[in-house]
Amino acid sequence: LGGGGTGDTTHNPWDTSLYDEGAADIYRVYARLHMDLLPTFRFLTDRASSTGLPPIQPLGALAPEDEAAWADDEAYALGDDLICFPVVEAGATTRAVHLPAGCWVDYWSPSAEPLCGPLDLEVDAPLDTMPVFHRAGSVIVTADPRLMTAVSTGGAVADLAKQPHRVREQLHVVARRQQPADLNAGRPGIEVDGAVG
Repeated sequence: LGGGGTGDTTHNPWDTSLYDEGAADIYRVYARLHMDLLPTFRFLTDRASSTGLPPIQPLGALAPEDEAAWADDEAYALGDDLICFPVVEAGATTRAVHLPAGCWVDYWSPSAEPLCGPLDLEVDAPLDTMPVFHRAGSVIVTADPRLMTAVSTGGAVADLAKQPHRVREQLHVVARRQQPADLNAGRPGIEVDGAVG
């Protein structure tokens, strides 16, 4: 889904002749997630331009010695703190995932207990929910929820290009539980309103 096109190549989720009922609702969730993560994407692309480190990497890049992390061709890391497991098997309702070393929390259930890897497990993966995990204790910077586009729209909707000074980046602590202290060793502190977390 997503993108443009014409005729048989259209990717418009609202074209009910091409997609099942409910596709637009699923698309809306992930389009919103994409907008929410714009500050994260910006950080990762800035980092890529200065270090050469790609924003999206195979899961094994987070754990080079972990053979199981390299075995899943579809799983990927978005930066250092988000790992994603696309469901590519038609009709699947579960997904085998491999969590590399560290503690991870289901992105969609931030109050869930962290799972510490390396760990292999089968997770629920209904059509509308791609398994995504974030590093326990990580901070994900998200955009103002009013942001609807990153290009100028002439003021029709909240957009980054027209009013960059009005778009607040919000710190979103996606895991409230502490991870073991040894997992934080060597990770820089994050300063939030003068306090280092």
